Amino acid sequence: MTTLVSEPKPCNSKRCSKDCRYKVYYYTPKRKEKHFKYLKDAKSWAQDKLRTMTLGLESSEQVDKMTLNDFSENVLLSRGNETTLARANANYDNHIRDTIGHYRIKDITRPILQDFFDDEMLGYAPATQRKIKHLLNVCFKYASADGYISRNPAELIHIEGEQREYVPTQLKPTELAEFIEVWDNDPILKEYSNFVVGLAYTGARPQELGALTWDDIDLQARTLDINKAIKTTHTGKQFVSNILKTESASRVLGIDEVLLARLRFRKTTNPSDTYVFSSSRGHMINLNNFRKRYWDRALMLSSVNISVPYDLRHTYSALMWSRDVPLDKLSRRMGHKNISTTQNWCGRWYRQADFTGLDVPSEWKTEQA
Repeated sequence: MTTLVSEPKPCNSKRCSKDCRYKVYYYTPKRKEKHFKYLKDAKSWAQDKLRTMTLGLESSEQVDKMTLNDFSENVLLSRGNETTLARANANYDNHIRDTIGHYRIKDITRPILQDFFDDEMLGYAPATQRKIKHLLNVCFKYASADGYISRNPAELIHIEGEQREYVPTQLKPTELAEFIEVWDNDPILKEYSNFVVGLAYTGARPQELGALTWDDIDLQARTLDINKAIKTTHTGKQFVSNILKTESASRVLGIDEVLLARLRFRKTTNPSDTYVFSSSRGHMINLNNFRKRYWDRALMLSSVNISVPYDLRHTYSALMWSRDVPLDKLSRRMGHKNISTTQNWCGRWYRQADFTGLDVPSEWKTEQA
């Protein structure tokens, strides 16, 4: 069977210029050829051409913008028998399409997938989680083999029921103080230090906190109203949506003294900003850029043992739970769909954490969730 794109071959044609040393054949279905001076250029073009032709795309830009949904529809879900295909489609539609399916496939990392299982898949039967893990693993194996990504981010994902060494995903107060100090003192990071404090002192999801406007803040009553969240399109563009993850996600939270002081100062110094946790230019925070440019830098400059911004949400809930905050109040505070989700959180992540003797700000114990 003839391949769509050949490997680079030496070009010995007398009709070509002296700069033409290699050629690549490709079929549309007629055989055509493209010439190159350098072997590395020929290999790069051949690989890109094969990917675009395989998916019926026209350019490498379209490949770069490819989302997990795009890839699964064009490649993964078109393979297998009818029964397997129907089952894979159903699992994908029920659990992946509207959660992480809109992420560009090249941007999906192991921490993103672990967050997906620790949050979105929490509460599902272990058998269901294994099926979804297998589906993602197969998908990323194809993506890696076809050259879209360099490695499979699903290989080291842990799911409920699997044996693994416990790795803390929350900070103790002393560690949190150290982490915040890094953000406050670094000239690059301090732009978003308030956002980090907000994550740790409210327990809100990053998407919820990033969408807050000053209309949602009552500094006198010391409350913030979570009623919207940042969403991302398949092209990576952000927008604010009034549709939250669950009905319970819409909630009013009390503001701790530490965060309150920062918000008052921010409002005084940047009165024209629309968003509470905006960039230095007053724009809505770009969560993808925040994670790549700022969060990774903070992890490098500190010694804390966390990996993603979502871990600060874990930090908040772990500390509240360790101080015997009622489970129903904690569940409302976190915006969980039901109390069983909160029980799973606490039982799975925090039962081995040692928070003995730690002090927690009073606002964390008397929330208005």
